[in-house]
Amino acid sequence: MKKKILFSILIISITMGISFCFANETIKVGYYENKPLVFQDANGNPSGFFMI
Repeated sequence: MKKKILFSILIISITMGISFCFANETIKVGYYENKPLVFQDANGNPSGFFMI
């Protein structure tokens, strides 16, 4: 049982370490006009129900 817990902690630590290495990557996301769900507001920013 202890081996499983330690192995799980090891895997989680490695995964988090790898993800932090790539945290400074830029991700471009596109969207389409489908008002009122997703649209561009007056300032040119994405807006709508599905935008966070």
